[in-house]
Amino acid sequence: MLAMLATAGASLAADKSVRPALKLRGGLAGVDPKMAATVGSTLFGINGVVCGLAEGVATEGYGVKDASYNIQQMVKSLGFTFISFAVLAISLLKGVPFSAAFGWGCLPWLLLTISNILNGVPAKMGMPIAGQYLLLAINAASMYCGLTDTAMPLAAKLNAGWTLLNGVAFALVPKMGAKGWGLVEDDKFAAIFKNFGYSLVAMGTLIMSTATGVAVEQAVGYAMIPMLVSLLDGLYINKGFDTLNADKVPAYVWGAIMTTVIALTLS
Repeated sequence: MLAMLATAGASLAADKSVRPALKLRGGLAGVDPKMAATVGSTLFGINGVVCGLAEGVATEGYGVKDASYNIQQMVKSLGFTFISFAVLAISLLKGVPFSAAFGWGCLPWLLLTISNILNGVPAKMGMPIAGQYLLLAINAASMYCGLTDTAMPLAAKLNAGWTLLNGVAFALVPKMGAKGWGLVEDDKFAAIFKNFGYSLVAMGTLIMSTATGVAVEQAVGYAMIPMLVSLLDGLYINKGFDTLNADKVPAYVWGAIMTTVIALTLS
């Protein structure tokens, strides 16, 4: 990924007719912020597909051995959040109108919620199913508003507010946040739940930023900051990676990727 960005930067720097225009757009080292946001969002999406569709493989790939069912389900939820992030960001970067992009961005979470209900996931996790029906209503209404351009951008802002509210609670007080949704879990679950909270903050930031007119490439940069904070938190502050006995190498790789995208989109 870093090699891709470096190569693109060298290529653009060689084209003197392009580089001044990119500087005016806020590019760093001649790299187009839009390209950086597209690459970063695409990598988020690919990671999301792996975590969302093969949560067991993903947890092992990140070095978490013998992960409980509940931890795997949170990895799956993380994955679908990243897919939603990628759908919204890439759609906007490709010129899709905000309302439609927001509507399609709600689809992955809607499908996840339906899957959870049909497969009895709440009962298996030991949590009430009522919360899933609440999520179903919110995601269905949000998608409808987006695809029909109804009550937009208010509907998107309300969705972002809900997402941010839950995300901040889960990130700062994961055990209390989990309990609010009917889950009482151990330190390992709290560590992954904290990470999930940061992912919701990232998603809420992306929605709110683009709904209020922030350029999409800058919105992607702002939205990656919470995920970078999550890595720093897990590595050095609350040390969730130690709690999970997880491999730290992927965290450093993702940290480098997100730092690069943030620098290229917000410079």
